[in-house]
Amino acid sequence: MTLTKKHFQRLWYPQPGTGGDIPSRADHALSKEEFDKLFPSEFWRDVVDRINQYMPSTLLLAEAFWLMEGYFVRTLGMHRVYNSAFMHMLMKEENEKYHQLIKNTLAFNPKF
Repeated sequence: MTLTKKHFQRLWYPQPGTGGDIPSRADHALSKEEFDKLFPSEFWRDVVDRINQYMPSTLLLAEAFWLMEGYFVRTLGMHRVYNSAFMHMLMKEENEKYHQLIKNTLAFNPKF
């Protein structure tokens, strides 16, 4: 799973008073300002920029959750994302659905 800065703070260093999604981590609460000083940029954006600089033909594929698929492609620069629906398609051997997904992807972006 690809975690973004937003979710990294939400899960491990929740803002004071929010309790966070995991109550035991409230002991490690940080304000947004404190967190931004320690985690100044989006890690995956830095990774993508570096890969594009040194290995520009690399396909970047990320597992996306929390309805952040668009953010991963438009903001972080990933080429494609997948989620649990894709994984279930593979697990259930729903080949026709997978084939249609590939056809739709190619229709949207033939260069892919």
